[in-house]
Amino acid sequence: MISTMAGNPRILLISSANPLVGAGVIGLDIYDAFKRQGLAIDFLTLYKVESMPEIKYVYKKPSKWHNLFFKIRRKFAAKPTGNHYFFYRKEDCPPVGVSRILRKIERAYDIVIVFFWQGMLSFQTIDKIYDKLHCKFVFYCADYSPMSGGCHFTDDCRRFETGCGCCPAFGSSDPEDFTRWNVEYRKKVYAKVKPFILANTYMLDFFMKKSYLLKDQRLVFSSVLIDLDTFKPMERLPLYRQFDIPEGKKFILSFGCQSLADKRKGMSYLLDALDKVHQSMTPEERSQTLLLFAGRNGEQIEPRLKFEYRNLGFLPVADLPRFYAVSTLFLCTSVNDAGPSMLCQSIACGTPLVAFEMGTALDVLRGQHTGYCAKLRDSDDLARGILSIVRLDADAYGQMRNRCREVAQEFNSEQALVDKVLSLK
Repeated sequence: MISTMAGNPRILLISSANPLVGAGVIGLDIYDAFKRQGLAIDFLTLYKVESMPEIKYVYKKPSKWHNLFFKIRRKFAAKPTGNHYFFYRKEDCPPVGVSRILRKIERAYDIVIVFFWQGMLSFQTIDKIYDKLHCKFVFYCADYSPMSGGCHFTDDCRRFETGCGCCPAFGSSDPEDFTRWNVEYRKKVYAKVKPFILANTYMLDFFMKKSYLLKDQRLVFSSVLIDLDTFKPMERLPLYRQFDIPEGKKFILSFGCQSLADKRKGMSYLLDALDKVHQSMTPEERSQTLLLFAGRNGEQIEPRLKFEYRNLGFLPVADLPRFYAVSTLFLCTSVNDAGPSMLCQSIACGTPLVAFEMGTALDVLRGQHTGYCAKLRDSDDLARGILSIVRLDADAYGQMRNRCREVAQEFNSEQALVDKVLSLK
């Protein structure tokens, strides 16, 4: 058993995702938040970050030889169908060997925060890290994985409520299949480690509290952390030139995600809603409207667009604050999502939201006067929300932008997260 002295806690943050790319940057925000609060924190990730030599890593760079047994086993295993995501099959065969991870943990810690798992961790890894450190564990949830038998996104499956088995992702009719085995394995790890599990209202109320695995665990509300010094309101007109937007465009409707072809992101509902908005607008309103979107596979939706548009492709994280700040409103049509964090990034920039009633929207949008929360999978209601905001008068719209920033400071500040983690007992 390793332990540290009482006093200022030493923290280890583990996140497999590249902290400079996409949602992985939230891991870096967590790391920076604790550092700025004067706390001792180390960051362990999967691959070396060349520009940040202080970050610990498992491998210098990707290689086909890393954990070869795992890769061979995964190559010949059945693949999940539908919108299910499995990053590994069984808890006793993690993506990276446990001993390799343990060798990278060279000192004692009081708190271990686990963010992204994929490609690096399984519950066996967590079990063995706990055996080495015997300290407080916090799971800061990026997806659904902690509540199920292995899937990180559940599609419409509710078998996590009864302990999995008969997994539809693999067409299984066996109640004792590997997903049930995983659940029982995880149950033992939960009983030993007793982690605190941080998630938003949507994840807690609609999933985790109903999970066979988590109904007796320590579930704690927490919203996603956003760097409010980076994601902040800006003057909009100077940004028009950066995105090649004509000054006559009064309404900039933005949307985006990593892949616009991902069915979880609900692009079909958004495209239908935009058709309805176009039909309802006056000719003058149409001429003043521009769609601004970011993400891979944007060319797949271009034939459906009736408004003038700018396809920005995949945007680096450094460009996202300007993307939100130039926008009149940000549209999110996720239908199966633990977040997304883009909602919180948008309001931090003072940009109102129109989104479906799920995920992060339940906390930062519903009842918060930060935009319009539409009925899930209802394109008509989504269109009503878009029109209601673009037709606000200047004073009402300005008040909504101010309220967006206020809600971000309440839910997404580094102080809120640090206080939350340090108060867990």
